[in-house]
Parts: sequence; structure tokens; C-alpha cells
Amino acid sequence: MWVNENGSIGYHISTLAKQFARLDAQTARQRIETLLDAHVQASPENAHPKPVPQLTRAVSAPGAKTAAQDLTDIKNKLDAHVKKWSNLAGDIFLLDGDINRATALGDATMARHLQSKLDARNAEMQKLIAETRSHVMLPAGERGKVSFNHFTPTTKAAALAGAKLAESYIHPSLLPTVNAVDFNRNRAAHYRGMLLINLKTDASTVMHEITHAVEQQSPHILKASQDFLKKRAGNESSQKLSDLTGNKEYKAYEEAYEDEFFSRGGEHYAGKIYPDATELLTMGIERLHENPVEFYSNDPEYFDFVIHTLQQP
Repeated sequence: MWVNENGSIGYHISTLAKQFARLDAQTARQRIETLLDAHVQASPENAHPKPVPQLTRAVSAPGAKTAAQDLTDIKNKLDAHVKKWSNLAGDIFLLDGDINRATALGDATMARHLQSKLDARNAEMQKLIAETRSHVMLPAGERGKVSFNHFTPTTKAAALAGAKLAESYIHPSLLPTVNAVDFNRNRAAHYRGMLLINLKTDASTVMHEITHAVEQQSPHILKASQDFLKKRAGNESSQKLSDLTGNKEYKAYEEAYEDEFFSRGGEHYAGKIYPDATELLTMGIERLHENPVEFYSNDPEYFDFVIHTLQQP
């Protein structure tokens, strides 16, 4: 396998056939994954620095509004929902514990009653999330388009769904040009403008990978992210993600700064370290979509950074 000048991954069928002919299926699969890791994991998001490609980005039409969101206005709108979110989150937490206790005691009637109340609170929370998303999304008439040079047949639907989501949160001038390539692995990825996804990749994950392309294709966005990560990390040393998360599927070389990403409601993965990429905007935009008022309430500094960087370039 090798990487072509255009960033695509090439391979020689005859050579691969000879290499794998005497291997059992499990060993062959592991060998293929190792070969992929040598290229995909050595992307700008993972290991060796690569020059930033000069790709065309979508821009607003002449005379169009800037689509920049006023951060103060957004925060004022979210402030009106913080108390309701806090009350709902508290109720959901307590009800979940009560259901577990009722179940442990064998009180099925009480468990069903509590589950009904929990379902109602969760429905209220989803309604609140939908309402607060409208405060952090760009106005529909001011959104741009992610540009696709190529789809594989099995990636088109997922790619377009993720792009539509990304367009809701990212300023038109930052939207990247990408390709969507079928990648039959559990973890989606981004490699030099290629979205490595498949037909099962959900829209939020595709948006995550598109945001990697935003960072890669906009040097000032990358610098802002790197500076913010350094600020948050301070003097702390990096740690293995497998140790921070307890997830041993992370490779030994995958490290992150702990900071307070997890304790403030996010994921340790947000602090992941790369030579020339970060996971700040990718994880931040997913969190912004998942529950804007939770993000704003629990980690206001990170929230401000994501809104300011992606919507006010």
C-alpha cells in the first residue's frame, strides 16, 4: 500500500494476494488493518506533519450576510433555559437511580411508574435540546455548502446527512472541500480531505470528520485550536487515552491532556494530542449539537471557543 500524490491510498493486487494467500482470515484481517494504520493513522490528524492542501472552500455569495453569530446574543438566549435544563437533568438522574433501586427490590409496579415519569422527563429534555439548538445554529438562509469532489455509492447518503448538519453550525467561509470514501471499520476517520466513512456512519460522526477538514484546510483555525489546547493543558503532562478512559482499544501512542474536559461533561478525547491537528472543534461541535445548554452550562470557556472559532472566523 502507498499514498498517491492526490492523497488517495493505492495498492497492488498481485502483491497483496501473495502476502495474504497463506494466512488465515483473522490474520489477514489484522495485517490489512496494520497496513491501513500505517497510512491513515499517519495522517495530519495523527502522526507526521503534511502540507495543508490548497483546496477550494465554499464562500458566501456576493452581498450575502456573513452568517456570523453574536456570541453574547447566543448566551443570553441560552441563559433563559439553564434553570429548566438543570432541573430536568437533576430529575432524570434521580429517577434513574430510583428505578434501579426499585428493580433491585423486585418492585416491578414502582419501577414501571418511575419509568413512565422518566420517559416524560426525557421527552421534555429532547424538546428543550431541539429548542436550544435553534439558538446556536446558523440561520437557514445564511448557511453554506460542503463541497464534495467524489462519493462512493455506499457513502453518499451518510456524507450528505453529515454535511447538512455541519452546514448548520459552521460559517460558510470555513466549509471544506472533501471526498467520501468507504471505510469498513468501526472508527471513522479523516485523511487529507477524505472522509473515511461507511453507510452506517451517523450524521454527527460525519460532521466530526468534516470539522477535521475545516481545521486542516484553514491554518488560522488550526492555530486557534492548538493555542486553546495549550491554554487548557497548562503545565500538565499528557497521558495515554487508554489509561484516561479505561478503553484498551486505544493504541499505545494515542495520548491526551486530561484537563477538565471529562469532569465538565465532555470526553477525554477532546484533549487528544497530534502534531498538526486537534479534537477540540470536532468533539466540541458534536457536543454543541447533542445538548447546547449542557455544553454552555458545564464548560462555558470551551463552548465560547467553539462558537467563536466556527461561526466568527
